[in-house]
Amino acid sequence: MYSYCTSDEEREDFILYYEKKDDNMVVHYADNDQIVVPYTEENKNKVLTKMRKQVKNCNSFLEDVSYSRQIYKNRWVWSLGFSFTFLMLCFLGIGGLIPLFGTTLFACLAVMNLKENHVCNTYIEDIEKNTLFVEKEEEINAPEYKNKFVNITSVNLDRLLKSKEEPKFNLSTIHNLSYYDIYQIVENIKHEKMFVDKDKVKTYLKK
Repeated sequence: MYSYCTSDEEREDFILYYEKKDDNMVVHYADNDQIVVPYTEENKNKVLTKMRKQVKNCNSFLEDVSYSRQIYKNRWVWSLGFSFTFLMLCFLGIGGLIPLFGTTLFACLAVMNLKENHVCNTYIEDIEKNTLFVEKEEEINAPEYKNKFVNITSVNLDRLLKSKEEPKFNLSTIHNLSYYDIYQIVENIKHEKMFVDKDKVKTYLKK
């Protein structure tokens, strides 16, 4: 997951993900620090429990980044509008070099704000992905849903499915998956459950 921190103090204790190396696990923190501990179920569960709490307690960060996204979006719209206005003045030959300077300046501002807006979108999508996963983690790891990966084209998902991690899906292992990957898995499970329920109804009516 990405860092949902608003201070350096929070970053020191915020876990991004872990990786297994031989008999150890390397835990990566938001302040770029790493710790190495033995890879045991107890240690893994401690890390994952903390990561779940991080997802559930990120409302304040989500509000801040959502507010920032709206600001950058508004600035992008304004910059684009001013840039277009100055560009029209350039075509009309009004104002000498001033419209050219204005077009360049506001075009650069539009690009900068668009990039910042994209960064905010990335954080929000990561929060949405992890929130959805925490809600559906048990179902996603349930072996009875055989068709949950149907019609999902994802290199990172394929790599995860080939890993030896069990259960394969947790808040650390889905680090490189997109929101769409998790959403599509959940939708596939929902459809599969729907057909199973239909089969149960048909079986009941035949009795």
